[in-house]
Formats: sequence, C-alpha cells, structure tokens
Amino acid sequence: MKIHNTKNMLLCEKYWAKQLNCLQKNVLNKETVENNRQIHKANMRCILTDCKQPSPKLDQYYIKNADIEFKQLKPSNEDMIFWRGINKETSNGNKIKSYLYNKLINLKKNDTYVMRNYAFASKHKDIAETFRIGEGEEGIIIKMLVPRGAQYSKTWYEVIFPRYSKWTCINNEKIGDTTFVELKYNLPDK
Repeated sequence: MKIHNTKNMLLCEKYWAKQLNCLQKNVLNKETVENNRQIHKANMRCILTDCKQPSPKLDQYYIKNADIEFKQLKPSNEDMIFWRGINKETSNGNKIKSYLYNKLINLKKNDTYVMRNYAFASKHKDIAETFRIGEGEEGIIIKMLVPRGAQYSKTWYEVIFPRYSKWTCINNEKIGDTTFVELKYNLPDK
C-alpha cells in the first residue's frame, strides 16, 4: 500500500506510512525464509502426515510462518537447475526417505508429482551425488528444472521450495544402479 497524498497527514502518520513502504519493499526483495534449520526438522516429521499434523506445536509455528514467507519471496529472474540425491540403502530404515524414494522411482514421463513437504535441493550436482553415494547401491539423482519467476528460498548451499510444489516428470531413466529423474517445476497459479 503506497501512500501518495500525505498533505493532510499528521507527522506520525507520515512516518508510519514511510516505514510501511520500506517494509513492503524489503519483503518483496527477500530471497530466504527465516529459520531454515527448524523448517528442515519440521519437514522431516511432516512428510508422512501430509503436513496436516506436524508436531510439536513449534513445528506448526515454523510451518505457518514459512508458508507465508514463501509467497513473499522475490521471484527468480532466470531459469535455474538444481539437484537432489536419494540413496535407496539409507531409505530402507527411514520411512521418510523410503516414501520419497518409492514415489520418485515410479514416476512416468508427464506425471505430475506434488511434493507435499518443503523440497530441499542443491545448486551443485556433486553435492546431490553425495546423498546418492554407495558403490553398487541403488539411488536417484534428480535434476530439477526451475523456470524464471519461481519463488524459492535461497541460502549459500541449498534452495528450498514451498510445500505442495508441483513438478512434471520430463524423464525417468535407470542407468546402472542410478535412476535419473528430471523434473520441471510448475509455477503456481496466482
């Protein structure tokens, strides 16, 4: 809300109008959601419950605030590629990773996949490959194509996509012990 006519305003009203305009500019230029670590922890508990029953109450606080913040992030100004890796062996004992692994391994071309959790990814393929490590073990490398205009949280080492982000499978191909999944991010309707 930009205040244009300040002629009849009190000094304190002018001050607070100016502060509001500055706050709105800062919000629109923001590139990172707050509390990334807490979001990561809440995210792990959230995946299997469809993010409807996160626990404890602190998770609900972080999730609610993050959902609001994601909508306020500055849209990207270029197409980007991000990477994610999942190893099947470490997934077997972990219900969360098993769930993700099984969903992704079975995607077909043109399938739409909804990531109901916050999707974490790396800007660097070699980092994603460390999560897929294990000679002779099955795993997935995910190439995430993200179009200009997408809103995602950026840190120096990772990106985070909002809950319920939608992706279209472009390719799913198994080569040796690695399945390469290529996903394209679907921009949300405004």
